[in-house]
Amino acid sequence: MEKVALTAERDVLRAEVEALQDRLEMRHAFDGSGKRISVEPGSIPDGIACRDETIRQLDKRVDEYRAQVEAMREALAPFADVADLIDCETEGFGDDDIATLHLSGYEAARWRIGIFRTARAALAKPTGSPDDP
Repeated sequence: MEKVALTAERDVLRAEVEALQDRLEMRHAFDGSGKRISVEPGSIPDGIACRDETIRQLDKRVDEYRAQVEAMREALAPFADVADLIDCETEGFGDDDIATLHLSGYEAARWRIGIFRTARAALAKPTGSPDDP
């Protein structure tokens, strides 16, 4: 009698597993034309596995971008002094005012003052890492 009850309970649980697999779309997929086809349960990744992989790939991309930002900051760091000097020399001027740079007595370039201010501010921005305030 107990064996019959256990067998019945097992059959109910198996049916529940199959219903859940259908609900989670673990028993079917769609071919290239959009036609639904049956597949073995577990043969396609579930939503959680896909989410985890997406997060892993995005974390990798964020790390690559952070490394690029840090490399750019290191490359721009020597020019921070120039930005500080221009900021001091142009106090009271507007961002659209023009600054003319001279090297060895020759006019090198004409720049909007705001460009230097923007560049200096970019060097001071946080990296977006979890350790930043």
